[in-house]
Amino acid sequence: MSIRIATSVTAGLLLIAGTAFAQSKPPVAQFWMDVATNSMSIPGMEDADTGAGGMFGGFFGGTKMGGGSPGQWLDTALYTRNKRAGTEGAHAIPPGMRMGNSLPLIPVAGSQPVEGREDDTEKPKGKLMFYWGCGDKVRPGQPRTVDFSRASPDEWSRFMTGRFAPDRGAKAVAGRSVWPNERDRQRVPNGASLAGDHAVSGEGVPAGLRFALRDAYDFMPKIKMNSAMGSKGENEMIEIDW
Repeated sequence: MSIRIATSVTAGLLLIAGTAFAQSKPPVAQFWMDVATNSMSIPGMEDADTGAGGMFGGFFGGTKMGGGSPGQWLDTALYTRNKRAGTEGAHAIPPGMRMGNSLPLIPVAGSQPVEGREDDTEKPKGKLMFYWGCGDKVRPGQPRTVDFSRASPDEWSRFMTGRFAPDRGAKAVAGRSVWPNERDRQRVPNGASLAGDHAVSGEGVPAGLRFALRDAYDFMPKIKMNSAMGSKGENEMIEIDW
């Protein structure tokens, strides 16, 4: 028996820039970075293929879900009161990112309603049950179950949601400029490092929006799990440690 396990290690960073201001006055500019390391593998084996996420590159919101793809994910968002509709900007990154000198920040475009079409794709059959916590006792309210043949995209989204704070951090909403975007969808390469000097620029952004990240705020390493078969019997279990 084997268990497929998804793990995600996330972190967030908020930077503000502007002159001294009263507590009730918002900063001139704000910059959010959401960082995640996703791992989805069978204990003792390497991560599975990146699948669709690897084929089509990065997309905004990867730190929340990662498209089911293992690897390192980054979402960034910029807002400035000087250009409330959004501004084209750039996020200068350290060489250790191995993604060029900077990442473009593009204003979020208003979405246009599209006419839906019938989906004739045959849905797979089966169920996925999700347990959490430590020990061999199943806690109340578990497992969380999704039926492949009946689940809607919204149900899948709720099922895969991690323990992040959806009301904070980098969000692709009107007035913010984000990366990844339609101009640049490159994936963060494995082994990339955030450590070093960063700077954010753009029309309406104060020149002082610069910061340095230490190693302690870098991408976290993937969780390495080990498994061992428990005592045999009717209630046989697999013990997992990391």
